[in-house]
Parts: sequence; C-alpha cells; structure tokens
Amino acid sequence: MKIKLTPFGAGLTASVIFIFLTSIFLKDLFLLILGLALMITIVIDYFVAVYLERRCFFETYVDSDRIWVWESGRIEIISRSCLLEHDIKIVKPLTLKMIEKIDRDSHRIVLDVRFEYSGTYKIEVLNMIIYSFLKIFQIHRHVAVNKTFIVYPEYVYWLGRIAYALFGEGLEGASSSHPGGSLEILSIKSLLRTAAGEYYETREYVPGDELRRIDWKATARAMKMMIKDLRELGGEGVMFVYDPRCSGSYTCDSIVSTIFSVALTIYQEKISPLYVYNIYEKKIYRYKDPERFLVSLAEDVIMKIIMNKLSKDLYEYVSPSEFKKLLSLLEGSLKETEYIRMKDLDEKLFTLLRGALIVSDILNGSSYIIDLVNMMKDRSFEKIAIVPEKPWRDLDNLEDKYLGYKTYSYVINDLKRSGFKIYVKKKGGFEIL
Repeated sequence: MKIKLTPFGAGLTASVIFIFLTSIFLKDLFLLILGLALMITIVIDYFVAVYLERRCFFETYVDSDRIWVWESGRIEIISRSCLLEHDIKIVKPLTLKMIEKIDRDSHRIVLDVRFEYSGTYKIEVLNMIIYSFLKIFQIHRHVAVNKTFIVYPEYVYWLGRIAYALFGEGLEGASSSHPGGSLEILSIKSLLRTAAGEYYETREYVPGDELRRIDWKATARAMKMMIKDLRELGGEGVMFVYDPRCSGSYTCDSIVSTIFSVALTIYQEKISPLYVYNIYEKKIYRYKDPERFLVSLAEDVIMKIIMNKLSKDLYEYVSPSEFKKLLSLLEGSLKETEYIRMKDLDEKLFTLLRGALIVSDILNGSSYIIDLVNMMKDRSFEKIAIVPEKPWRDLDNLEDKYLGYKTYSYVINDLKRSGFKIYVKKKGGFEIL
C-alpha cells in the first residue's frame, strides 16, 4: 500500500505551508488559525482514509484464461464494504469496459484484456486507487489476479478446420467451440470467384463481393443479402502462388492463417484444375483433386513454417498426441496424393488461367514476386494478392524495419499497377487496400 497526495492535495498542502509562513512573517493571528484549521482537516482526512481503506475488500474473477488472438479476455473486480471512491490504473493490455454500482458500498469493475500477439501472458496484480473523502490523498493498493492467459494464434484455428475437413476430427487444446460471427468473415470464398462470367448460383453475401451483383428479389425473399454468383467462361484453372518464408511469429501466423484459409476455401469450393507455385522452392504443381492439394499443402506448411518458425509454444495450444496424430494422418494421405510436377513457370501457362492468387509477406522474395507480376501484367484474368499487415514489425532493428517498409510499399504499388486487387490480412479478417 502506498499513500500519495492527489494534485488537489499537493496544491492544498503547498497553500497551508504558504499561509503558515505568511502568518509568521506578518504576525497575523487569523492566517495562523486558518492554517491550523486546514492542517487539521488534512490530518483527519488522512486517518479516516487509512481506516476506511482497510475495510475495502476486492475479489477478482477471470472469465476465461484461454482466448484466441482476435478475442478479448475479461477480468471482473468486485469491491465490497468500500465507502471510499475508488478507481483502477489502466495499463496495456487492459481497457476499462464498465463500472457498475451494486449497492451503497459495492461496485463491479469490468476490464477487457486484449493481447496483440499470441503467446502466454501472466497478469499478477492490478493497481487499485482509493481516494480519501476530500480527495486530498490517493491510496494505491495491489489486488492479486495471478492468472496466466494463453492466447491462441490464428493458424491453430485454421489447422483445426483443415483437420476436421479432411479427417472428421478437430484438434484438442484450443477451444472446441466455434469462434463465432467475426471469424466467418474470414471466409475468402468471394476472393476466388471471378467478377464476370455465366450465372452459377444465388448465394448469401460474403464480405468482398461486389455490390453490383446483389440479387434484390432473392434478398427480399430471404430477408438477407443475396448475391448472383458468376463463373468465368474462359480459362482452365486457378493458380495459387505462395511463399512460406516469414520474418517472425506475427508475420508467420498471418501467412500460415492466410494460406490455410485459402487452401480450405479451394477444397470446399472444389476448384480444379489448380496450379500451385511455391516461390521459395521455384516448384509448380498441377492438382486435379482439391482434397489431394489440401493434404499436400497442409503437410508442407506444417513442416516448413509451423515446425521451424512457430514451434516454440506449439504444445501450449495443441496437445502433443493430437498434433502427432494429425501428422500421421497427413503422411498416410500424402502417399496417395496425385499431382503433376511441371518443369517450369511458363508464360503459356497463363493462357490457361481464369484467376491467380498470391500470398506472401512481400519482404521475402520481392524480386521474384515482381518478375511473376510482370508475367501476369497484360493478362485479363482476375488477379488477387493477400499480404500481412505491416510485415516489417517482426524485423530486428529500426533500419531493417525502414527498408522493409520501403520494399513493401514498392511491391504493393507494382501489384496495383499490374491490376491486382490487394487484401491486407488483419487480426480476424481481411481489408481491401
């Protein structure tokens, strides 16, 4: 417990000292009595505050100590038998949500806890501030929480979705409940649908769809936004280009989440034939079966990114037995995977496409991305690029961050000039750049 003067209390104390000195210098009895009265008031306020503060009782409750990186945790503080006004010192990652009066001497304080990155975080104490009746003093008191929050990265969610889609089993460790509406916005089905073509179906609106394709009659009947889905007449397949390289945990989580969400969408939409190009390995494959593609990509990403870059806290999020079981299932399915390894990335290939989608952090392999973009520059098919938000934040020093920012800006501008629609991957969703 620490007792400090409030700004008002500090000003009042300074005034009392000034009055005392002035009364002695001027030999003024009135000023002397006034100074004594103020000093007695300050002393009484101090002792009453110390006495009543000891009666204040605080209880803390944590809603859940396991949350997804896009979610907020919740801490509740119940104060009882506290007649003095009190508040809480807010520091990151805390934000004050509400203060509710329960009765005359009890209050409920609700705090949101939001972490910027995945990982394990311990909150030991909260700093309560209790004010004296006259607000001359503030008493700082620590309230114990002693909770360790486990913040799940987004890639674990998508890995669980892929495991369920392929094998009918999710992953233990992460919350088994569905994350809810905000995560459904992460669906990128609309990104893989082309802007023009023949009528395919009427379906529910997905963020990213063009508003000019709203089916107003179907919307009125269904009482929700419906879209006319079109399929491109020309072109044989879609090219999915990805670069597994990433600089740190934030960017790697963003890249893996995007690759997994795109791959799952390709699988669900049964997009075929599919050309898959790994920028880092300079390998291109042709898949006819979306399921075989999903198996191959999941195994590749797990081994090259998750096991190399994101393995530090992996078993905090997923139980080891479940993860090993998933790897075993993927390896078993991988033996049956059928694909065609193509010799090289040829411009003739682009005549067969009806769309291309690139996933990269831009900073790694930027020159190869520019070369690839130039090959697609004059093609009329749909071109989409998905990039992490501020990928330079994982770089080590300020100079590297600046160079990363300049490289990112240059490549993004080149993508725009080449007709790419660019989506920025943010926490829990996408945003058109």
